[in-house]
Amino acid sequence: MLVWAGLVSLLGHNLSAQSLAPVDVGTTVNGFQDDFDGTALGPNWAVRGASVFAVSNNVLHVTSATGDPNHLLYELPGYDSTVQEVLLRVRIVNFGSGDGLRGGAAVGVDPNSTQGINYHFRDNTQDGQAAYHMSFLDDLRAWGPAQNFVWQANTWYWLRLRQEPDAATQGGVNDVFAKIWPADGTVAEPAGWQLTWDYTPAISVRAGYAGIAASIAGGLLDFDVDYALIKAAGLPSIVVSPQAGAQIPAGINQQPAGLTVNELAPASFTAGATGNPAPTLQWYRNNSVIPGATNATYSLSAAAMTNNNATFKLVAANVISNINYTATSSNATLTVVADTNRPVLLGAQSLGLSQVQVTLSERITLATATNLANYSIAGTNGALAIFSASPDSSQSNIVLSVGAMIDGAVYVVTVNNLADPSAAGNIIALNSQTNFLGSAYALLAVGNPTPAGSQVPAGNGFNIAGGGADLGGVSDQFQFSYQLRNGDFDFKVRIASLSLADAWSEAGLIAREDLTPGARSAAA
Repeated sequence: MLVWAGLVSLLGHNLSAQSLAPVDVGTTVNGFQDDFDGTALGPNWAVRGASVFAVSNNVLHVTSATGDPNHLLYELPGYDSTVQEVLLRVRIVNFGSGDGLRGGAAVGVDPNSTQGINYHFRDNTQDGQAAYHMSFLDDLRAWGPAQNFVWQANTWYWLRLRQEPDAATQGGVNDVFAKIWPADGTVAEPAGWQLTWDYTPAISVRAGYAGIAASIAGGLLDFDVDYALIKAAGLPSIVVSPQAGAQIPAGINQQPAGLTVNELAPASFTAGATGNPAPTLQWYRNNSVIPGATNATYSLSAAAMTNNNATFKLVAANVISNINYTATSSNATLTVVADTNRPVLLGAQSLGLSQVQVTLSERITLATATNLANYSIAGTNGALAIFSASPDSSQSNIVLSVGAMIDGAVYVVTVNNLADPSAAGNIIALNSQTNFLGSAYALLAVGNPTPAGSQVPAGNGFNIAGGGADLGGVSDQFQFSYQLRNGDFDFKVRIASLSLADAWSEAGLIAREDLTPGARSAAA
């Protein structure tokens, strides 16, 4: 059981950021607080009257009682017996009718007579009220003023009751003060007291302990308390900090928006959910559960045409005191615009003298990308053998393993029947062609530099152009014309000229461990 009754040091509290907490949460007071987190009442709680108080599932359950009156009091010796304040978080579970049905907060209760001042939930049979309301009671002596607050069953409320005879800060007249407000975190605590009572000196001041009042005389009245704070001089110094804050049923505070995307483009839906304890989340497509979609955002990496006009919604759920709560977002409709564009051959380049990379405008299906019959390469010595075709991770670049090419020779690659993965299966234009130069040096843009680079034969060498940010850090960005070498090697290069695009332009020789931007390297 988590109970604070000593000096604690806390930097904050656990109420969720969207909740409006009682004003003293996070402040240091002389007091005692209990979240009823456990299976039994903690030390110094004493039942006076009927034993109708039990702890389970992190809640104090108060059930229907006989006898009059009935209280659960915090009886730590030594705290002020008259100036006391109680803050409770309460939910009425079952409420019948009749004068004996009452329950709420209590102050100044004599542990021997179990009589004191109470702030009660009441029905419509007394006090001149026509509906559920709140009322003061001085046990077995007098009913006090009533408050026209129409509370609802199975709804959590904050109750604050204070006794301070002839309170100087309140004008020196009234002795008892109370207020009630919803505890769902959406309503701020009222600034002033809603109900007051001047019951002295007509009758004597009640003195004793503070706590919780149960009903009397039988009948149906069950209620739950999941947090209690008692403040009085003589109690230890604590920081007001409800362990779990206000328990709030699951709710939706951000609706998902409809989307229109191109076929096979990514699509994401986001919704916001509130609740304490934090709700579980589940996305639905056309009212069917999406397996594994249990976060606030649901994403489709590639929106297929089968998702056109599909609806998506989020359901949030939590459990408070064994009651299941759910909240459902509005439906968000996904509109998918069909892809009717053919793939386009953007270019080709040699990756050394045994590989050719073919670049397409979009992803290509694996079946058509790996079909060797869809490619042909011709050079000065006739057709070039093609041994394999392998798409890279983008599926828009296809690497062809080919027979030995001649360094500096011009080749023509022709592609057919390459299809994109759209529902229409758009096919590349017949006999799409592009030229490239066979080169012992493969050109690679490391780190996605801009502008795009190029490599053009020039006499006995190459004109190489490229952009980039820098070399030598952990995220290199440059244009790289390279050959693969294993083991020890000797290599030389002559830079015939360097056109300086800016003061930091550079060119030279570099050996790299691999082709990633963060690879280890040595350069000159």
